Amino acid sequence: MTYIPLDTAERQRQRENTGERFITSDEILISEMNRWEALRWNGVPADQIAADRWYEIEAYAPRSSIGRERKTLFMSLFPYVALKWSVIAA
Repeated sequence: MTYIPLDTAERQRQRENTGERFITSDEILISEMNRWEALRWNGVPADQIAADRWYEIEAYAPRSSIGRERKTLFMSLFPYVALKWSVIAA
């Protein structure tokens, strides 16, 4: 079983200061795509944090075939987000 860190408010502030990204592995990518997709299908509108996460998902290049297939499906379902990225890419 792979540990997937929670994106707490403290970690979000730390990333704002350092400019590092949250998605650093295929496991985190898939977990975040599942979360993002579930929120959208349940009618929760994308806020700025969700938009920033979409841009991170878009920018991350999966290393595994499962990650690549899942990202292709995700991007076909959600090809864009209406909000601009609020952070400067690291």
